Parts: sequence; structure tokens; C-alpha cells
Amino acid sequence: MRKLFRSNRGARDANTPPPAHCAPRRKLLAAAAGVSLMSALDPALRAGAWAAGSDAPEKTEVKIGFIPLTDCASVVIASVMKFDEKYGIKIVPSKEASWAAVRDKLVNGELDAAHVLYGLVYGVQMGIGGPKKDMAVLMSLNQFKEAHAEIEAARGAKPAYAEASAVEGRIYREEAFTDDAIRSFRRAIREGGGVQPEALVGLAKVLEDKGQFAEAIVEYRKALAQLSDSEPVIYQMLGAAYERVEKPKDAVVAYEKYLELAPNGSYAAAIRSILTQLKREAAGEQIIP
Repeated sequence: MRKLFRSNRGARDANTPPPAHCAPRRKLLAAAAGVSLMSALDPALRAGAWAAGSDAPEKTEVKIGFIPLTDCASVVIASVMKFDEKYGIKIVPSKEASWAAVRDKLVNGELDAAHVLYGLVYGVQMGIGGPKKDMAVLMSLNQFKEAHAEIEAARGAKPAYAEASAVEGRIYREEAFTDDAIRSFRRAIREGGGVQPEALVGLAKVLEDKGQFAEAIVEYRKALAQLSDSEPVIYQMLGAAYERVEKPKDAVVAYEKYLELAPNGSYAAAIRSILTQLKREAAGEQIIP
């Protein structure tokens, strides 16, 4: 039997309004979450978890996949803080390279559960785009209605709230409301007096979603100018955007800047593997596949 347990993390007691002078930053961060924790355990296995009358868990070690984003915090913190111990299990976090890898490992049983995109679990349940597998939602953080309510509450305390508008843009993008996301990111930039690198990067990513890579490059460069090279990953995003508009020389410059700032970063190996070919393209050599 499939079960759905929804998190009330973004909820607030109706009888306890927040102090007007407090900016609800934590609730904004909760509002920004757009993922769920899913289990791919077979229903028969879940039903037998307390076999023979025992209340001991069937598995003492649970391997949970995650993508290294802020949304995976619930999995990582549960492991690091040893919240699992009182339930007689050990959580083994498994860093995965892509959502496709997470899906495949859930289906073939390499992972017991995972932090995944909201729609992925339904695709696997229905067999869309791959093998069909029964899934169960253990926790959902996709509380978009509540998230928008928290943003409006934040604006009640601070009408021109650039951070709130940037978070709103991220939520609209998760909901696939592209035009609304663009409006929110632009609002954040206005409210920040033009200085809102989070919104600039968010806007760039939405523009990429729309296939407007040249416009996205402009926003990435604005964000980099404001961050003083404190976020190397934006150079990786910029390099990828330059590749999409077939500007290999500019892509090489961006990627090399990433490697300069983060030689051991998570994208470093992949970037090094493509730099040679990009440099040949930049030099005008014909690449034979």
C-alpha cells in the first residue's frame, strides 16, 4: 500500500502569528525546497518489515541516494546527527551524479530510498521513460501553496524584500511557471537595487529553460561581477551556456576560471575532460566524431 507523509515544515500555527519585526528567513528557505524523499522498496518487503511479530526493522542499513543540493539537507543531517540510531538503523547517504542515475538505482535496487525530483517518482510508478516500479512517497517538501503564503507573510513584514522575491522565482520555476519566475526574479533585482546575484543566476537559468542562452549569458556575467569570484560554479554554468551558443573560446575561458578557483570542485574532472576538444574547436580545427 502506497503511503504519503507530508511535511508540515512550512506551516504555522494559526493562533501564533510571527512577530512583525522578524524576517522569516528560515521559512523562506523551507519555501524554496522543491523535492521529495522517495522509497523504492517493494510493497511486499515493506509489508514484512515487522515480520514474526518483531518491531525490529527489516534492514539495519538503509542506503539513501541524494543530489548535492540544499534540498538534500534532511537526508544528510539525519545521518550526520545520528537521528537514525534511535530507530535501530544506519542511514548511508550516497551522492549521485544525476537524477537519471538516482532513478536507475532505485529501480534496480541499489538504493533503498532517495531524495528526488517530485515528478520522477510518478514516472517510475507509471513506467514512463523506463522500467515500471512500485514507489512510495515518504516525505514531500513540494508545498507550493504554503510556500507562496510564507512569501506573502514575509512581504507583510518587509514589502521590498529582494530575498523573498528571489525565492518566489525559484518556486515558480519548480512549478514550471516560467513567465511568473522571470517576473519574480526581475522584481528581486529591482528590490535589491540591481545587486541580487541569486536572482540574476535564477533568471539566467529560466532563460536557459526557454532556450535564450545569449540572454542567460548576460545575467550570469552580471552575477559574477557582483560575487567577486566567490561562487566558481557560476563559471561552469557560463561555460555551458557559451557552448550552447557555439562560442568555444569564451567557454574555454569560463571553464578555466572555474578550474582556477575550484581545482578539486565537483565539476573539475568533467571540465578537464572536454577542454582539449573545446580548445581545438576554438582554434578552428574540424572535429571528426
